Order: sequence, then C-alpha cells, then structure tokens
Amino acid sequence: MKINTKKILIAAGVFLTVLISGITIYRTYLTPDAIRNLAQKALEARFQKKVVINKFEVDFLNQPRITVGQISMGIEGGYAMQASSMIARFSPWYLLIGRLEIKDVTINNPQFTIDFEKLNLKGPTKKIPTIIIHQGNARLIYKTHAMDVSNIQGFIGRKKVSLDADTLGGTIVISATNTLKTWRGKATAGHINLSQLDSRYQGISGMDVTFSKHEGNYDFSADLAGENLKLPWMKSLRRAKLTLDAEGNERVLILNKVALKSSLIDARGNANVTGIKDPLNAH
Repeated sequence: MKINTKKILIAAGVFLTVLISGITIYRTYLTPDAIRNLAQKALEARFQKKVVINKFEVDFLNQPRITVGQISMGIEGGYAMQASSMIARFSPWYLLIGRLEIKDVTINNPQFTIDFEKLNLKGPTKKIPTIIIHQGNARLIYKTHAMDVSNIQGFIGRKKVSLDADTLGGTIVISATNTLKTWRGKATAGHINLSQLDSRYQGISGMDVTFSKHEGNYDFSADLAGENLKLPWMKSLRRAKLTLDAEGNERVLILNKVALKSSLIDARGNANVTGIKDPLNAH
C-alpha cells in the first residue's frame, strides 16, 4: 500500500492548528475566570453601572447561562440594586470571538433604590436585555419623601413591560407595549392607603390611567377616585373623583378635560400648562 506522506503531513498540520486554536480559545475565553470577566464587562455595559459579583457559576448544558450570586450595582445614575442571585442566558457562539451576548436576565429577590432627583436613564437603553423580576422590593425617594414597594413581579423589555407590586396597603399593575416607536399602556392602583404616604393624609384611593408616548409627545387619560378623604388643605370628603384627559410634550401640557366631583364641588374645565421641561425637578 502506497502512503502519501504529503497528505499525512498536511492533515497533521491542520489537526495541530485546530487543536492549538481550540486550546487558545478555551484558555482565553472559555475558562470560568475568563467567562466571569466577560460576564462582568457585559453586565456593566448593559446596565451602565459598576457591578460587584461575589459568587459565579456557568452552565453550558441547560440553556447556556451564568448564575451570579450576591450581586450589587452602585447608585450611579440615581438607582442602585442588590440581589440574592441573577441568572443571565447567553449565546455560546459569541464566546468564540470574546463576547458574551446576554439574551435575558432573571433577578431573584432584588432590592432597588431609586432617587428620582438624581435619576438619569438617557444611556443606551437599546443594549439593556429583557429583565425578569421575582419577589423584588424597592425604595422610591423624592426629596425628603420615601415610599416602599414590595412583591414586585414581572418583566421589563425593550418592546414590552408588565409589572405588578404592593405598596401603601394596595396594589399597582403596569403594562405597556412598544409598536412602531410608540409606547401604549395602562396603569392601575387599588386600595391605596393615603395615611401610609403621609401621616397628614387619610383615605383610600385608586386610579386607572391609559397612556401613549411617541418620541417627545404623549397623551393620557386618568380616573382617580377616593373614599373617606382627609387632606390638610380641605375638609373631609366621603367620596371624590378626578378625571383628566391630556396631551403634551416637554414644553406644554394641554388638559383637554378636567372634571372634579365630590360632595362639596362639581366642576369641569380645561387648561394649558407651559414652561414644563423636567417634571421631576419642577418646583
């Protein structure tokens, strides 16, 4: 039998090249430490925040994922987060070119802190993956006021949002979808105990809001109702209802319909509000 030495040498050379390349790729990108570094860089790029990882595991067999334990993110941009664990699903093929492409993130038992005066969400939100939240809690801060939110469940994506939570003795549900660059959604709140918001207030309230937003323009309608209300600037009311129908942008708010009905007053009207630039910092 005639042996072709040249072909054997070529085959051996190709085999060695593939083997060396595979070892190089593994040592550079596929070891646990390498993937941990890629994961930290990917999470910091997605959330635009410093991320601290205390525990780390990677699983290639069961829907490739990384599990991060005891994770925390700093307060930069007006919000911070700590969580008992975070699971991020990723595409393994991008690892071959030194990238960790995260598909979605599941956060278990997160604790959020959001300071609305410092909040800045103008970063590259297109890079943020779908975030699924299980049993979350949050503290919302505005100036000297703080409100706690518990039992947060749902998800936040680039095209869809669905969340529900408990706060002030009641419940809040928010849902929205983004179609053709227009956000449309609804928010409801029920059995909100105003005394838990401020000791000077009394009563139970609820609301239904529908809204849409396209680029810098928005419109919304809202129904707010309350029972057994007692506020510092007015007499006690057994029942009251406020209805709003509005539209606007960052410069003007047009109230097409304002209706207030209670045992003391039944009024309707409309109004234009101008000079609005940043409602969070308005005084």
